[in-house]
Amino acid sequence: MIGLILAGYFAEVKLLVAIGVVFLGHAAFDRVFGYGLKFPDDFRHTHLGWIGVQN
Repeated sequence: MIGLILAGYFAEVKLLVAIGVVFLGHAAFDRVFGYGLKFPDDFRHTHLGWIGVQN
């Protein structure tokens, strides 16, 4: 994400900067609300733990 922003900035491609900022914002909101990187076994299983009520 940061690499995409920097690449767009130095290459002067505003679209790349915008896409990088959107990806960075998306990841930041996930972390703010307690979600994390998803594992392939279950959507509710993240690197921060399990989301929701466990059965």
